[in-house]
Amino acid sequence: MIHGAADESVAVSAAETIFAALPEATRELLILAGTGHTFGGVHPLAAIPEPLGRVFEATIGHLAARLP
Repeated sequence: MIHGAADESVAVSAAETIFAALPEATRELLILAGTGHTFGGVHPLAAIPEPLGRVFEATIGHLAARLP
């Protein structure tokens, strides 16, 4: 689970509650400081903001470690 620490739509505490309910063997929590609900992305997406790039990298790393 990845969450922006400055998210004004969903509180970090809500993400932590959901995270706590996930199976321990497969869960990871990454809270990114200084970014909100969209990780800096806006429509239309002309470029990948740094926080969103970190989300992509973390997601790819998580999947690569768990998928054959």
